[in-house]
Parts: sequence; structure tokens; C-alpha cells
Amino acid sequence: MEKLARLGLRTDPTIFFTSAGLMVLFLVALIIAPEMIGSIFAAGRSWVVTNLGWFFIFGVSFWLVFLLWIALSRYGNIRLGGEDDRPEYGVLTF
Repeated sequence: MEKLARLGLRTDPTIFFTSAGLMVLFLVALIIAPEMIGSIFAAGRSWVVTNLGWFFIFGVSFWLVFLLWIALSRYGNIRLGGEDDRPEYGVLTF
């Protein structure tokens, strides 16, 4: 942790060790019982698709409208890079 602090990265030990412990437990469960974990994930995915499909469609539609608004508004003309910078690739190449 001290090495991370010297690099300018602050880490809360409680959050770090809790999340690291949960990841280790998850990986151990995957190694020990992959079939059971697979069936749990399949049931969870089925529940999400059945009950939250509308939310997914709403979310994708919202982001599509938002990104189109950004692209077609005055913010779509903001130049990324310096005044004299030119793109490495053309529109068709990209």
C-alpha cells in the first residue's frame, strides 16, 4: 500500500481488502463448482432478461438519442487536439 501511495494512488484498505476478498471467494467458487455457478448465472440472466428487458431498451435508446444530440449540436464541432493538429486517418479510412 505504501508503494501505491508514493505513486500518488490513494487506497482505502477496507474497500481494497473487502473487494479483493470477494473476488478471491468468487474465483474459488468458480474453480470448485463451475456447473453450479453456471446454473446460478443462467438463472440470474434469465431473470434480468425477463424482468428488466424494458430497462435495457430504454437505456440504449436514451444513450443513442443523447449521442445523436451531442453529435448534431454545437458540441459536435469541438476540436479534439491542437489548432494545427490533423487526423491520422481520413473519414473513410477510420
